[in-house]
Amino acid sequence: MVRTRVSGIPAVLFEVIDLEDPIEVGHQDTYELRVINQGSTTLTNVKIVCTLEPSQQFVSCVGATNGQAQGNTIVTDPLATLSPKDTAKWQIVVKSIASGDVRFTAELGSDQFQRPIKETEATRQY
Repeated sequence: MVRTRVSGIPAVLFEVIDLEDPIEVGHQDTYELRVINQGSTTLTNVKIVCTLEPSQQFVSCVGATNGQAQGNTIVTDPLATLSPKDTAKWQIVVKSIASGDVRFTAELGSDQFQRPIKETEATRQY
């Protein structure tokens, strides 16, 4: 008897965009994070960690799971599963507290990837 085992492969598209750029000091900007499962296997324990620069202040995080700020680091609660071809979204709102050329960085992790997937979005604050 011959058996064939078919297993899926993980693949992900991770996008981070700022909805406004440039942003005036004292105003808020929203970063939209999208995770698209382009693979053929379910992703599990999808988690995002974002880092704000000192010129930004955390306001809120809404989306597929909740997120909390710990200093200048924002950590989302893990998303238990993301099925193939599905999309998960988060919106992180920050306040500009100083002018500058800032970088909003985000790292995506899941059980299927040993190394984090990193994205950076540049924003001009004036």
